[in-house]
Formats: sequence, structure tokens, C-alpha cells
Amino acid sequence: MVIGIDYGNVTLVNTQSEPTVVGVPVVYACRFSGAKAGETLFNQPAMEEVMNICSEYATVSESSINIKNEGVAIGYNISLIQTAFNLADPVGTCSLKSLKGISSHYK
Repeated sequence: MVIGIDYGNVTLVNTQSEPTVVGVPVVYACRFSGAKAGETLFNQPAMEEVMNICSEYATVSESSINIKNEGVAIGYNISLIQTAFNLADPVGTCSLKSLKGISSHYK
């Protein structure tokens, strides 16, 4: 799987009543999707955004992927820091009182 933020021109085309996006950013997303099984690669802009938002919860490691006819490209694996999450009380941040307040609002 690949997660990326790309910039460039894309075109929306209607092919057999199904919209399709074509363009250079789409081509590179397809090329990066050839990552190893079970691996999710982020491109650099996506990795930077994730780390700007939640660097205290994740670590980054560099990976590479061989793109046909272009050579090796760098991607990034982002792993969650398990100790950053308190999983002892999975409901902890969402108290029953707040849930009751939401459900009474929609009666």
C-alpha cells in the first residue's frame, strides 16, 4: 500500500460510467504500490505531514522500492510507538457520560 501527497495536474475522465483519475501523481502512486507484502510506504510529503502532526506517536524508517525502468526510489515506513498509547482502558478518553450526552441529543 502507498500513502502519498502529490502535486501536479490530473484529469478526471469518465470511462464506462466510472470516474478515473489520470496523471503523473497517479502513475507514481501505482509504481509505489509495488511495495513488499504487508508494507505501507509513505512518500516524503506524506511522511513529513504525519510527523508534523503526531511525531510523538510514530517513528520513521527509510525503505526503498525498485521502480521498473527508473531505478530505486525512497519511501518511508511509519510505525506506531506502542508505549505512547495507554491501552489498559480502551474507553478511557470516551467516557460513558459523554456517550450518553450524544445519544440523548439525537432522540
